[in-house]
Amino acid sequence: MVPIDNIIALAKDLFWVKAPGKGKYPYCNGFLITGSQNLLIDAGIGEEMIKDANQAFDDYLAIFEQRKQQILDLFDGPKSFADLVAASPFYRNKMPDKNLQFVFEGRMIQKNLDLLSAEGRIKSEGGVYDRTDGI
Repeated sequence: MVPIDNIIALAKDLFWVKAPGKGKYPYCNGFLITGSQNLLIDAGIGEEMIKDANQAFDDYLAIFEQRKQQILDLFDGPKSFADLVAASPFYRNKMPDKNLQFVFEGRMIQKNLDLLSAEGRIKSEGGVYDRTDGI
């Protein structure tokens, strides 16, 4: 299971570098750069599409904050992991197979609990979770 913070770090690490093509890629107009690799972008991409791509990255990263907030919103006091999964903040109890939903919902909740815990926004004691801000 890939931790969410690794995915967020990679997405934040992406940025566009405008560079005229040379050598092997004479028609390229730039690259998407990550910490680990360069992704070649086709010559047909214009400035508008680059802005759209940047907005798409911002929108993608915003989803992670929305998911963390969905978890925080469940707390009106201490909650067990089972309580959080039963609240079904992501799938909203709409999956036909409840066993499968429990697995998927549980993984998403656990990843977000790990993030929130690392940020100091929730605490866990004896299998019970609660917000650290007392709300």
